[in-house]
Amino acid sequence: MIEKINIELLKFLSEKEILHHDKTLKEMIYYSVGFDPDGNLIGGGKRLRPIICGLVSGSLCGDWEISLPFGISLELLHNFTLIHDDIEDQSDTRHRLPTLWKKWGLPLSLNAGDLLFAIAYQSILDAATSEQKPKAIKIFNRIIQNLILGQHRDISFEKRDVISEDEYFSMIHGKTVSLFGGCCAFGALAAGADDRVLEDFTTVGEYFGYAFQIRDDFLGIWGDTDVFGKSVSSDITSKKMTLPIVYGLEKDSDFKEFWTNYSGDESEVQKVNSWLKEIGADKYTEMRCQYFTDKATCLLQSYTIHEEYQKKISELFTSLLDRKI
Repeated sequence: MIEKINIELLKFLSEKEILHHDKTLKEMIYYSVGFDPDGNLIGGGKRLRPIICGLVSGSLCGDWEISLPFGISLELLHNFTLIHDDIEDQSDTRHRLPTLWKKWGLPLSLNAGDLLFAIAYQSILDAATSEQKPKAIKIFNRIIQNLILGQHRDISFEKRDVISEDEYFSMIHGKTVSLFGGCCAFGALAAGADDRVLEDFTTVGEYFGYAFQIRDDFLGIWGDTDVFGKSVSSDITSKKMTLPIVYGLEKDSDFKEFWTNYSGDESEVQKVNSWLKEIGADKYTEMRCQYFTDKATCLLQSYTIHEEYQKKISELFTSLLDRKI
């Protein structure tokens, strides 16, 4: 699937007339989605969103490629969010490469991100049939609004010493979960699903999104930098309210006092890492990841879907729990 997605993504971008007007802008857009100016793959993007979209359409109608135009749009939208996320977090690297803003500067990178969003939105409109268009616009706009709300909460929470687990889940619902739900919704829409099926598969995607973000939180503290492709200390030094941190704050008053006074010193990252392990934050995080994976699997199994895609979805869920990046 990923090879076909890369071929279609590159073809889509090569046909965008606006990218032929400026060499640097074209290079930035290509770079942001994992290509060099000649169309060769760089970086390590997983194309997870179009894959999910395709697996859903395939499971419902037997044809995953019918959702490719929507999947390409979602991949562009995802990478638009990464550009802005890296700027807001002041991240230096992603997929072991310099982030867009570190390579080309803040003003040009913001501008390129805005163009990527515009292209993603237009491509959704172009991909949808006249019958699909009202639902497609509604789904896309819902994703965008939730993404902005989630990112706002994520940034705002960095200024707070404590948040509740409910606040954490409301934040990741916008920041991550809504896009995964949207991927499944667009897959179902492409397959011609009715409203009930579309809603159920949106929920499957949201459960998957919760599991994915929680696993990301785990790797953000206990992952291997060389494998993960970015620093595993940045979540701690920037005082990100990830699930292990939220758990530690609720379960250990001494950790809460330490965290309240923690200034983001790199030298104390290992102390935080070890402390969280001692109070079981790693096990709790893994348990919550498994919980949402099981919820997604259970709802999915209530449908009779194409066996080939049932297996592929199951393999994807398994790889999520075992992933190192």
